[in-house]
Amino acid sequence: MLCSVLRDPEWGPRLSFFCGRLTRKIVCWSPFFFFLLWLFGSPLTVVVPRVERGTLHALDMEENGTAINYNLSALFSFSNPGNNFQVSFNDIAAEPSYGGQKLGPDAGLPSFKLPSKKTMLVPMEVEGRQVLDGSVATMYAEDAGRGFFTIQVKLHVKEGDDSEDFLCTFQFPVPTESWPGTPNLFDGDECIPL
Repeated sequence: MLCSVLRDPEWGPRLSFFCGRLTRKIVCWSPFFFFLLWLFGSPLTVVVPRVERGTLHALDMEENGTAINYNLSALFSFSNPGNNFQVSFNDIAAEPSYGGQKLGPDAGLPSFKLPSKKTMLVPMEVEGRQVLDGSVATMYAEDAGRGFFTIQVKLHVKEGDDSEDFLCTFQFPVPTESWPGTPNLFDGDECIPL
């Protein structure tokens, strides 16, 4: 309708007084451009990982408070929401931490290609023993008293030539004395771009 008004012999010259030929073309073609953008999706979509679930098998402070034994597994999902481009994840590293202190070396996660409108599940498992400073031992005692442990995992994601970091936060209930050795579960949450 707008294009027909611009082409009208009576209104066209009046409108061209206010705007040139290029502007009239932009006005005529912009609905078509937005239709294509809606139909195929934006090529600038950022893929943000999500924690689908996490399991804390162990987070045990040694008696002298100088080291912690940990065993954590998680499942991350990466979803390509609708653009028609395949996204390549060349390198993904997970850096778990507790109380601001890193738990062991970075865990390398598998690289993959993510087609349009697909979701890929990427597992992570870390286990080990980490020597701590005194503030983490104090935080461990406070968290045990509050009833939950907060573990953060920083994901370093290399997507094509670009690199991004995301922070994923897990909150696990402290195991009760009546159920020792039972894994603690976390239902999942969105990761935050840094």
